[in-house]
Amino acid sequence: TEINCPAPICDPPASSFIARNSIVVLDKARTHMRLLAGPKNENGLSTSYFRDPAGGLNFWMGDAILLGKGGKAKQRLFVFLHKFDPKLAFHGAAIAELDPKTLAIRKTIVINKLPNLSIHWGTAMIEDKGQLYIYGKGTRAGRKQMFVARTNSDVPIERLSDVSNWTAWNGQSWSSDLTAVMPIIPETDGISDEFNVVRFQINGRMTYMFAGIDSTVPWGSWRDITLYSSCSPQGPFTGKHVVYAMPESNSFTLPGLTPGIKLREHLVVYNPHIHSQFSGSGRLLISYNLNRTHNADTIYIDGYRPRFIYVPIAGLK
Repeated sequence: TEINCPAPICDPPASSFIARNSIVVLDKARTHMRLLAGPKNENGLSTSYFRDPAGGLNFWMGDAILLGKGGKAKQRLFVFLHKFDPKLAFHGAAIAELDPKTLAIRKTIVINKLPNLSIHWGTAMIEDKGQLYIYGKGTRAGRKQMFVARTNSDVPIERLSDVSNWTAWNGQSWSSDLTAVMPIIPETDGISDEFNVVRFQINGRMTYMFAGIDSTVPWGSWRDITLYSSCSPQGPFTGKHVVYAMPESNSFTLPGLTPGIKLREHLVVYNPHIHSQFSGSGRLLISYNLNRTHNADTIYIDGYRPRFIYVPIAGLK
């Protein structure tokens, strides 16, 4: 059995989890949650909901999107799955189709024709005017950048997963050459590994927005949540504005710790997301993640909970 809980948390070292991905569903009344994970293994531990690919790789979930109009019978739910190894090196992606009602996995297809692995396609998605815009994160000149490709949104999963049906934004037009893709944020900026793109009416105009973390500073020192906007889904996304400085960044304390007690190592913050379903009436709900950098600090559960903030946006509908 894989050892993933070393001393001093587990003494002797043990295997405390196997699932690398799962889904938590909140009911309509917002009173109960249920967990979707894979079957229990021989040790009674839940496995990944999206079964791990071969070669010691794991699926990390990218973005999910519900497509289709005209009733639930015509709706389709797609999820991007990113393949990573234990050292967090990227090994490509797959797309899963789920039953929109039960979330049962209908089909998973590996994307085999990516020209390279420099961009994590499927980090975010949005449907607009019959097109599915697929955003990805990649690194250019040492900075984490944002890119976009698109395809028809009414195609089956077999065509959706075939990148020969995609076109990429090269800064001027849509090109069938995915290697010609260009960043859609200023090249001097850097964003977080995860983000999502949302669409709002602001002062009567359609506006596309996303929140990121300024990653131009070293990892571990990330602090500022930045907001970008554009008049089109392909950008450019500009107007970088710091909307929140996360107080947990580099902190050695947590709420509720006994006075004088500190963490072994500092906290880190990452991966903000906008929650459009809980936004409107002049304010934007943004979450971000928090994590510990020393295994011994795992005993403090508040070091691994998401945080939520409301950001005022005048004219947001």
